[in-house]
Amino acid sequence: AARRYKRDELLKSAGASAALLNDAVSAGLITAADTYDENTLTMLRALVALEAHGIQPRHVRGLRQAAEREVTLVESALAPLLRRTDAASRGRAGELAPELVRRLDEVRACFVQGALERLLP
Repeated sequence: AARRYKRDELLKSAGASAALLNDAVSAGLITAADTYDENTLTMLRALVALEAHGIQPRHVRGLRQAAEREVTLVESALAPLLRRTDAASRGRAGELAPELVRRLDEVRACFVQGALERLLP
């Protein structure tokens, strides 16, 4: 079974303040819950690191929105496979989805790298 964290355990494991978690919940980055999973811990740790540089949860809300748009893009690319009911098509969609996400990550990384090169020539 996957590890679950109570709020106080999550805060301690991430090295986060309650205020940061509350801000992340308010920004829609983390869903308030009785227990939290490893993904939430990873998110909160990243937010702690970003906070050290003045980047608050509200500043990264657009990243969540962009991720949701990417999932919609992947979903539309997989639609022909997802419409089918056979296990082979579902399996192929399961194999293809991570590959599409990797390619989108590569494209995003190119955009970010190009912007940083213009910023820091």
